[in-house]
Amino acid sequence: MVKKAGQKRKKEEKAKTQLKRSKTSPGHHLPKGTNVTRAEVKVGKIVIPKQVEASSSAGEGKRSAPVTRRKLTLQDLVNKLGHFSQSVKLDSLEGLKELLTGEFGGNLVADNLSLLITKIIPLCGDIEKKIRRTSLAILEAVLVQVEPGKLEPLYPLITAHLSCCLTNIQPAIQRDALPIIDTLANTAPDFIAANFSRILPDCIRQIAAEKTGDKAQSFGVSSQVTDKISSLEWRTSVLSRVEKILQCVCKGCKSINLQEQHHQTTYEFKEHFSVGLYPLQNVVHMEKSNLNKTSNSDPMVDLVDKIVSLILDTWIEATGKEGKRNGRDGFLTNDVHLLLSSISGVLEKLVAYADVFNNQQVFDILASQHVSDLKQKLFCTLPYSSSNGKCSTENLRLCSVIVKFPDIIDEDIVDKIQNILQDSRAEGPVVLQIYESLISNTQIEPERKHSLIKLLVERSGNLPIGSIEWRQSLRLLVSLAKSGEDVGYWVNTLPDQLLAATSHSQTNCILRVMLDLAQKRDVTFLKAYASSSKNIQDWRKEHAEKIDSSNQLLLLYVHQNSTISVS
Repeated sequence: MVKKAGQKRKKEEKAKTQLKRSKTSPGHHLPKGTNVTRAEVKVGKIVIPKQVEASSSAGEGKRSAPVTRRKLTLQDLVNKLGHFSQSVKLDSLEGLKELLTGEFGGNLVADNLSLLITKIIPLCGDIEKKIRRTSLAILEAVLVQVEPGKLEPLYPLITAHLSCCLTNIQPAIQRDALPIIDTLANTAPDFIAANFSRILPDCIRQIAAEKTGDKAQSFGVSSQVTDKISSLEWRTSVLSRVEKILQCVCKGCKSINLQEQHHQTTYEFKEHFSVGLYPLQNVVHMEKSNLNKTSNSDPMVDLVDKIVSLILDTWIEATGKEGKRNGRDGFLTNDVHLLLSSISGVLEKLVAYADVFNNQQVFDILASQHVSDLKQKLFCTLPYSSSNGKCSTENLRLCSVIVKFPDIIDEDIVDKIQNILQDSRAEGPVVLQIYESLISNTQIEPERKHSLIKLLVERSGNLPIGSIEWRQSLRLLVSLAKSGEDVGYWVNTLPDQLLAATSHSQTNCILRVMLDLAQKRDVTFLKAYASSSKNIQDWRKEHAEKIDSSNQLLLLYVHQNSTISVS
């Protein structure tokens, strides 16, 4: 039987060696994991006995130190502050805040003050807003627990970073640097007072711009704008910080003067008298800053012109578009009212600075270059009011500035000041200073002085007996009586005030005033005492057990001087 040709050919093909084809044709897939590069690394641990001892001791110390809820110590959190990740920095700051505001916060700050300030203050100028705000909160928590003297070695570091933040190229960082001034003014006013010559120029540079022209160099407001805040709000914010800086400087100088008076010691030289080289208490150390080269020129002399120029330009720009509203020149919007509050505070602090430091140059610059402009743009529109009510505090501040410059005081200005004093119900030394300056002004007519004295007497009668302002008003009225001013209405009320006194201090204050007038042989007082002498003696006998020995002695002196004068 003959085989077919096709079968024979198939048999021959099967007999040949067949190569295996790769199953890469459509529908065939490679096994899983054959095309993946494995990067597995196996690590072996080498145990050395000394390493085990060190790690165990470190672990014991770590457990004894204060930790956060995530079991992180202060050193762990500080190390993470330098991490490149913003989220890691923020978590670390939150942990620091938890530790420093916790039970052991005071001890941690005392032991790690330099480390904390060095790590936290640079983050106040970070590009991330959340990190800046959180760092500022931690900085405030640290500074609250620090004594002023311990912070002095870190003054250069804090000043450098604060200046960098205030002059940063980013407007957002500049604005967030202003609350740093608030924190330092509240927690470390001595730092502000010691470094104001650098902080104040950097602060006003945010809104200042140099004017170029034919005249000498001058300064005005900057044209820099931002979409986050209006230019008026930014300038108001900067001027409010300028006021706080000046307030710290003035208070710092007053405290230094008080300390110098307190440290003065009187020695009585007798036989075998000896004095040690150093006192046992109240040792005054020379500060490190005293070793540097200092200049005799006052930095405020160069700054006062820039500050007042900024005030004038800012005020003109803020009020120029409002114009007159139904004849109410002094009516302000709420935003302009905030600006007026800052401006009045800055002007008041500048005058106070000149008084405290006895700097005639500051007065001369204000009087010769700016007072006339201030009168035309600011003072002539007094009194001011806003939709929130009368601007009593701001009006009184401006009046206290005006009375320091007698050359600009005229009848119109005096009328405005008198109306403000008459409507004011505020308490404080500012009101009495205005009364004293106006009454002592030789350019004011006698009739005007008489009306002002009458207002002052009425005000002193309405004050609570024993209050600080009541004591100040007594001293002012006594000085006016000694100088020959007509204060007879008030003098007649002194016996009644003595009988109405409710404490030893009140009685002592009134008796000293009465003794001064009796020794001065004031006719009005002698007549008033003569008419009330019987009532005073009866009151003395009735309250003999309650009146202390010093007041008993004062009563005796007053009675003797008044009786001798009458006889």
